[in-house]
Amino acid sequence: MSAGASRLHRLREDFPDLRLEDDYMDTEVGTRGLIRWLDSRGEVTALEFIEPEAFWADPDALEEYSETMDLGIKVTVMVPSSEALEAEAFLREEVGGGITVLTYDDGKRSGKDR
Repeated sequence: MSAGASRLHRLREDFPDLRLEDDYMDTEVGTRGLIRWLDSRGEVTALEFIEPEAFWADPDALEEYSETMDLGIKVTVMVPSSEALEAEAFLREEVGGGITVLTYDDGKRSGKDR
């Protein structure tokens, strides 16, 4: 099961009443995933980006994270475990302290701590 599918499965188990949507896009470096958290009106309240290796440092991805946060939407970026510390430091520097970084393994754990 992919990191995105595992995360979506875990979130649906933890939050059965929450509306979630997911999309996937192939890139040169791997598949990029997106999970949308929606409120009762269908408004996006949070986005989780499941990024392939090092994609989190791509300038277009950084702009996407920043613009999303500027709209008041919570942003989580999931990265490979081997990149987590570097990604967290880099993203907090480039995008700001409101961003959450999880590893693929973290995504398999309960989402209730979110």
